[in-house]
Amino acid sequence: MPRGRLLCLGGDNPNALARQIERVEATGNQAVTLDTVTTQARIAMQGIDGIIAGGAMRKLATTALAAREGAILPLLSAEDAMERFFLEKVVTVNTTAAGGNALLLADL
Repeated sequence: MPRGRLLCLGGDNPNALARQIERVEATGNQAVTLDTVTTQARIAMQGIDGIIAGGAMRKLATTALAAREGAILPLLSAEDAMERFFLEKVVTVNTTAAGGNALLLADL
């Protein structure tokens, strides 16, 4: 399952932003870029599910993320493994609640 809306901040390389957007869209996420809003203001906003940044922008993103209220967001890069751009979902069965006998769950 994709993470959702990822804020792309670019990096030191002129092609960094384009690479980030390409990676975000290739993994089924939605790329969000800076318009006229400052970087710190955009990071502080609700409605983003992660940040992707490279070079000097990573330091700025780290500082802004530390000051941000709300959920802890991942700081990604275009070089990260594709798996980092997805959410992990874990499903478990509580055998104690099922009577403690795992054999009863064997057919599930």
